[in-house]
This record gives sequence, C-alpha cells and structure tokens, in this order.
Amino acid sequence: MTATTVGQALGTNATDQISSPSEQPVYTVFSDASWAVTHPTVSDMLGGHILPIYNNYIEGCTKAATEQYNTPHFCADDEITRLDMNTYQPKSVYNYTKMGYQKIKTPPELFKMIRDFYDANRGKDEIEWKTINPYHNMWESPPTIMLTNQEKWEGGGRILQNKIWDAAREVLQEWSGHKLNPVSLYGIRLYHNNSILAPQ
Repeated sequence: MTATTVGQALGTNATDQISSPSEQPVYTVFSDASWAVTHPTVSDMLGGHILPIYNNYIEGCTKAATEQYNTPHFCADDEITRLDMNTYQPKSVYNYTKMGYQKIKTPPELFKMIRDFYDANRGKDEIEWKTINPYHNMWESPPTIMLTNQEKWEGGGRILQNKIWDAAREVLQEWSGHKLNPVSLYGIRLYHNNSILAPQ
C-alpha cells in the first residue's frame, strides 16, 4: 500500500509546518481510505484513484492561496484544523438517538416551499465562499447558494424562513424526543461539476 500526508503532498518544506496530534506518518488500519477525515493519510486500498485526487486538491489549494495571499502553508495549516475538528468535535456532541441519523422523505409541504423558492431563483445563485480554504475546491469549482432569509431572493425573507422552520420542527422534535428552537437556516447550497466538499 502507498500513502501520503498533507506535508508530502505540498513538498518537503511544508512538512515542517505540520504538527498535530491527529497526524499519522504511517498508514494503519485506522487511516482513511476514501478521503482524509481524521488525519492526512489516504491509502490506495480502494484502487489508488483517491490519492491523486486528494493530492491535486491540496496542491490546488496551496497554489491558489499562494497566488492570492502569498501564504504557501495556509492550506496545510487549515487542513490540520479541519482534521482536528473531525477528531475532537464528535466527542463533544451528545447523541440524542441510538442510531444518530434517520432517513425519511421530506414532508410534502416543506418540500414544496423549498422547491418553489429554488425554481423562482434558478440561475441567480451566488458564490458563497470567496476565500481560499481546504473545505471545498472553491478555487476551481466554487459552491453557490440561494439564501432563503433575504428579501432580494424572489419569495425569500423572514416569512419563508419561519415557514421552513415550522414545517421541519415537528419532524425533528419527534425524531430527537426534545423540544427544539431554531438556530440557523442558510438556504440552498449548490455544488457544481468537479466540486469537492471535504468530509467534516
């Protein structure tokens, strides 16, 4: 098996910039096989096709950050932050259900509201993230978004946002067994051809 680390992907100079308890220099049974999730090691156990994609992803981020910010180690440092969040955040979250997730159909009323908003604003979506980071390849194929809470979007605004919250609340409360209060609702995020969203 072959493996790489973020430091190796960026070159020997970047290796010195990476110091994290989550980094493992040698591939083990605990390493990530599909994409770097908890440490910057990707094995070829799935046929070797993920490793070049991941390397190109990190190299593309580094090139973009160097050109825009003149910081060649920015992506390596930020990638370690992403990996550490994947390692430590789950341990701080309370599980409300034994399974942790449930797959259901979206309630028809809720689906219609979201679909109507999407159809009314199709083609008006805007780039959401304009700063370089290793969470997605926005330097190559930036994700876009339609914000449901803003009046500038046809049918959007606080009224739509509250309706979506109300329509989703009952299902989520039944699933979790707890009374819930709304915290945040962004909108419809769109990923395009060649878009990559790093696991987090």
